[in-house]
Amino acid sequence: MEFEWNPDKAIRNIQKHNISFTEAATVFNDPLSLTYPVMVEEKTLTPAK
Repeated sequence: MEFEWNPDKAIRNIQKHNISFTEAATVFNDPLSLTYPVMVEEKTLTPAK
């Protein structure tokens, strides 16, 4: 899976949440992650640990 993000927003995310988008994106390759379909919209939800 490939991700793209705005460099300015990536910096703000680190400042606000103390985590980079690169690190946050690892949840999508985590074999222990759980992904649930969201029935209201055609989206999925993967909660963080």
